[in-house]
Amino acid sequence: ADFLYPLVQSWPVPSDTSETLLVQKDGDHVLFLNELRHQQDTALNLTIPLTESYVPAVMAVLGTTGPYIGKDYRGNEVISVLEPVPGSPWFMVAKVDTGDAFSVWRTRSLLITMIVTIVLISGIIAILLLWQRRQKYYYRSLYAAEAKHREDEEKNRERMETLLRLAEMGGATEQELSDFVLDAACRLTASPLAFIGTMTADESVFDITSWSKSVMKDCAVAQSPIHFPIAKAGIWAEAVRQRKSLMVNDYAAPAPGKKGLPPGHVPVTRFISVPIFEEQRIVMVCAVANKDADYTQADVDNLMLLMQGVWNKVRKRNAEEALRQKTTDLEAAYEEITASGEELQANYDELVRIQRALGESEAKFRETVKLLDEGYYRCTLDGVLIEHNLAFNRILGFDADRDLKGSLLPDFWQNPSDRSGYLEELMDKGYIRNFTIPAKTVTGRPMIVLASAHLTRTGSGEIEGIEGTFSDITDLRLAEETVRTNERELNALFQSMINAFVLFESVFDESGRFVSYRFVRINDAYERITGVKNDEVRGRTVHEVWPGTEESWVRAYGEVAVTGVPARFDMYHEPTKKFYHCNVYRPQKSSDRFCVVFEDITDRMRAEEEIRFKNVILATQQESSPDAILIVDDHGKVLTYNRNFVNIWNVPADLLATGTDEPLLRYVTSQLADPDVFLSRVLYLYDHKDEKSFEELLLKDGRVFERYSAPMTGETGRYYGRVWYFRDITGRKQAEEALRESEERYREFFTTSRDSVFITTPGGEWIDFNDTALEMFGYSSREDLMALPLPQLYEDPAYRAVFLEQIEREGYVKEFPIRLKTKDGTVLDTLITAVPIRNPGGSVRAYVGSIRNVTAMKRAVQALREQEEFTRTVLDNLPIGIAVNSVDPGVRFEYLNENFVKIYRISREDLADPDTFWEAVYKDPVFRESIKNRVLEDSASGDPARMHWTDIPVERPGEPVFYIDARNVRIPYKDLVISMVWDVTERKQAAETREHLIRQLEQKNAELERFTYTVSHDLKSPLITIKGFAGLLEGDAQSDDPLLLKKDVGRIITAADTMQQLLSDVLELSRVGKIASPSQKIPFATIAREAVELLAGPLTERGVTVDIAPDLPEVFVDHARIREALVNLLENAIKFSGDRPDPVIRIGADCTGEMPVFFIADNGIGIDPRYLERIFNLFERLDVATYGTGVGLTIVRRIIEVHGGKIRAESEGVGKGATFRFTLPGKE
Repeated sequence: ADFLYPLVQSWPVPSDTSETLLVQKDGDHVLFLNELRHQQDTALNLTIPLTESYVPAVMAVLGTTGPYIGKDYRGNEVISVLEPVPGSPWFMVAKVDTGDAFSVWRTRSLLITMIVTIVLISGIIAILLLWQRRQKYYYRSLYAAEAKHREDEEKNRERMETLLRLAEMGGATEQELSDFVLDAACRLTASPLAFIGTMTADESVFDITSWSKSVMKDCAVAQSPIHFPIAKAGIWAEAVRQRKSLMVNDYAAPAPGKKGLPPGHVPVTRFISVPIFEEQRIVMVCAVANKDADYTQADVDNLMLLMQGVWNKVRKRNAEEALRQKTTDLEAAYEEITASGEELQANYDELVRIQRALGESEAKFRETVKLLDEGYYRCTLDGVLIEHNLAFNRILGFDADRDLKGSLLPDFWQNPSDRSGYLEELMDKGYIRNFTIPAKTVTGRPMIVLASAHLTRTGSGEIEGIEGTFSDITDLRLAEETVRTNERELNALFQSMINAFVLFESVFDESGRFVSYRFVRINDAYERITGVKNDEVRGRTVHEVWPGTEESWVRAYGEVAVTGVPARFDMYHEPTKKFYHCNVYRPQKSSDRFCVVFEDITDRMRAEEEIRFKNVILATQQESSPDAILIVDDHGKVLTYNRNFVNIWNVPADLLATGTDEPLLRYVTSQLADPDVFLSRVLYLYDHKDEKSFEELLLKDGRVFERYSAPMTGETGRYYGRVWYFRDITGRKQAEEALRESEERYREFFTTSRDSVFITTPGGEWIDFNDTALEMFGYSSREDLMALPLPQLYEDPAYRAVFLEQIEREGYVKEFPIRLKTKDGTVLDTLITAVPIRNPGGSVRAYVGSIRNVTAMKRAVQALREQEEFTRTVLDNLPIGIAVNSVDPGVRFEYLNENFVKIYRISREDLADPDTFWEAVYKDPVFRESIKNRVLEDSASGDPARMHWTDIPVERPGEPVFYIDARNVRIPYKDLVISMVWDVTERKQAAETREHLIRQLEQKNAELERFTYTVSHDLKSPLITIKGFAGLLEGDAQSDDPLLLKKDVGRIITAADTMQQLLSDVLELSRVGKIASPSQKIPFATIAREAVELLAGPLTERGVTVDIAPDLPEVFVDHARIREALVNLLENAIKFSGDRPDPVIRIGADCTGEMPVFFIADNGIGIDPRYLERIFNLFERLDVATYGTGVGLTIVRRIIEVHGGKIRAESEGVGKGATFRFTLPGKE
């Protein structure tokens, strides 16, 4: 009873309706033996008649066992489990409300539905991502192909235009021809440097014809040579020596034939040297150099084709020259009739050869034009086609073999109005380049073409016609637009991903080994999870961004980067203190970049580890073995023990209260016959955590114990501690009587145990089993179960071999997990404990053991895990900050949600170490100690009303102040509290704004009352004066005395002037606050000098010296208003300068504080300190004898305050001068 009663009175599940009852039969009633959860004073008092058979407690005492659905003592429908208590007249009823029991399943169904939905959505997203990646790859490939095609077309068009232009340069000089060719060679190969020259007939000497202009400008070689013997020339002449084109992309590298550059020569990085052949002889050489990128074969082909055209032109010119010369010679020979027949025949043959070579060159040129990918045409000014190529027909939609010569150019303009602009530019410039035309084919299909053309002329220079080329770029334009659209969509998808995504670039060492990786790009989710920004990490290696990154990350990424095989893994990252689930893949086989998709699984990993630990503890505590059990953790701390352990060793209660195993070891060894062996074995097992132990212990009093010890490890292999089993086996050593008694006890256990106790043959056939086995496996008769061997109940027969192997190896099995099937096919989770019974020869005769059904327990553990996950999810998503922590002696956090650190403007890392909360949140030491002491005192009081703190300011250097409300709620039976925090900054600011507006309104009302009173008084005085002297004027008018009349009129005018001045000042005061012009950035010294200049007359008249300090700061103010304020202050200083012979006014600023404080100081009559605040009041005049209205300083203060500043007056007393100090904003 001492052992069972505390367990009955506790409920180790989160349900509010679960309850365990202990009852017994009392006559025709059921008597309740324990206090109930939902009703008071029930132990040995509450009874229920046996006639109420729907009550589970009644059915229990009537003999019903197992699950039962009925109504409890409250009348609520419940699900219960009924079991008798062995060896007693008691019965145990465990129950829970039906609705509460099934709530877990409803929650689980909802979770399963949500998981399936999430999986489906994730699958759809994954498919869309794969499709988009495929489309992106397709369009990038298409764009690259089109771009390459366009580049090739552009090169071909430029090359064709160059050749056409070359063909037109019939009248050009040799220098003009050379300059044109060099310029074309540089453009076609993107090279800044080039030269061209001819070879002597024996190919031994190269003569430079022309250099590119940039070479001559930059070259500093004295007496630059123009004749180069090939045998002595440098590496460029290898093209002649090897008789083939030469391409060098690394001029600095060692190479055969390299001579180096003379001093002053233009630096060379790379070059191409191309020889031009006529039959087998090299006739010309052209070279280009210093292209920004490497030269390609396309550059060689372009240069070769260009120079071949040049040579054809030169050869044609030479042929024409030779023809003219031969003609002249023939005419001379004919006239002189001196040439022999053989000479005439030789001259004729040479002329025929030259004409034939000219025809072949012309034919090659025409063949090149014919096979161009671009459309080519030549026509008259009237549009009649003279010549066209095959591409002309293909692009415009004509049959390929159709000859259009002699017909008019087709109307291929979509907008005929565009044609006039095209022709106007062509006629004006004589050529047109890369003109984009919305065109159409002869069938009406729209297209976009890129056209170039030039005017052709006769030998006399007259315009003969038009010659041009064009290409269809419709598909290229569509592809470019598609690629741009896809790029935008993909970028939006990339930035909106939930998971973190990062693109890395591999870093290899000199040996080609993967050693690191460099950030290329990250998305917003990566910035959110890790806290780093894209601009901060782009181009930096991981060791620069995250020093201390583990090599395991480098190895995992390197495997994917090198092999291209995608990988998925979970790994801990030390710099960020987080676990991540990573998917790594390389987009392209030949790419040196790879992508990683991250998911932060830190909370999940920690929760799983915590659950595994709790499961180990729960399984151990629920052990119902009759053995004495002691469980310690990995530090030797006692976690739990059972009652048998206390009884078997007679351990005092105060010894168990210490909580450690050291005093227990000392107490136990004092009872052993050989304590040293026992202690050394214990220490050995603590050092060798993975080993198990099974041995016998002899006690001093003659008893013999069996001791079994095994490590407790989780699924991940983590070592949690060690479990010790002790069993008193003294009885096995005693006489037959003791053995008989033991057999009887065993039979009683066999028949009454709630575990299935069995005896089987080595092959698994039943020898005996208890009734619990029938109930567990769902059989009604022993014969039915006896006919079915135990191995046939295995869900997986392969586990039989594992079972036999372990029992053979260990000599027993304990809590061997196995899934068994019942008669109706239900699968049970069970734990088998068994030992072999051996013959004297050592062979196994039978197996004896027990089977425990732990299906319900596993479900309970799963329900507990799900409940914990649900609670954590709710807390993580609350809109306020929540934490579970200790308060005293230090703040240590067991849990905190994301809003907790957000509201406090700190990070989780700031709270990683114990008791760093106060320093992380409150930076001011004085305030920190004050609020800390207050919280500790309020928390120690236990009064919930005191554990609520409002409007707590949090100030940090360089950051705006924010306000919080906080509340602590104690967790019963634990030294922990639930800390809640709200950000009330906006509420606090709104309240302060309201109070400020109220104060302003009160001030305005006070000023209004004072203004009303003063105006009514001061305006009344002049009116009374006017009225009085008007009466006198009336009387004096009858006296005929003009002096009296003049005096009366003067008094009336003075009173009217006073009233006019007073009204003007009041009007000016009312205008302050209405900004006359927008504020601007202006030096304060400029405003000061302007104010002084406006008062130059009074200053000079009174002999006042004004000293304006240098380097006055800039202010952001209404220029005119601040100048008006300075004028008023200066007038005030002039007016009250007194009789001093050397009056001085100083204008300066004190810039030592956070913002400058400007001042205007004088050495005049000063101010009584009692009136320093009063002088700013409306209509306030300390000296009524001095002229003024008392409004000037009020206007000054109003102007300063409208700009957000403050003003005050200082004076040591009368005769000590006065200083006015004020502040103004320095920026917007």
